[in-house]
Amino acid sequence: MIRQFLTLGGVILGLVLGGSLGYVLIERWPFFDALYMTVITLTTVGFGEIRPLSPAGRAFTIGIVGSGVLTVTYGVSSLVRLFSEGKLGEYWRRQEVRRMLKTIKGHFIICGCGVVGAPQSSPPDCGPGHCP
Repeated sequence: MIRQFLTLGGVILGLVLGGSLGYVLIERWPFFDALYMTVITLTTVGFGEIRPLSPAGRAFTIGIVGSGVLTVTYGVSSLVRLFSEGKLGEYWRRQEVRRMLKTIKGHFIICGCGVVGAPQSSPPDCGPGHCP
């Protein structure tokens, strides 16, 4: 789950850097202007172009808009799935158990006889109602 959101963050960062680099190379803009144009394009703020775009720059902008919309859609669907399937609570519970297990020292796990211990027990007569 965390890996999925780190990957999503990496994709967004890659889009911002790649989009900025694209405007620098295609339109010969200064980096900050290219970064600004990329951010307002990805966020679909709609301020308009900060400078006139060439046909290649317009085609590049279309690609950035499409990539941004797909990335945001994926991110939102991942968040909805996270909350609707209860994965967030499960993740926090696992983290708490891991944290607790790291602090335990000098303990032994003892499997007993009974419903849980019967399949792991070596004596053949051990099972529910047959414990010594």
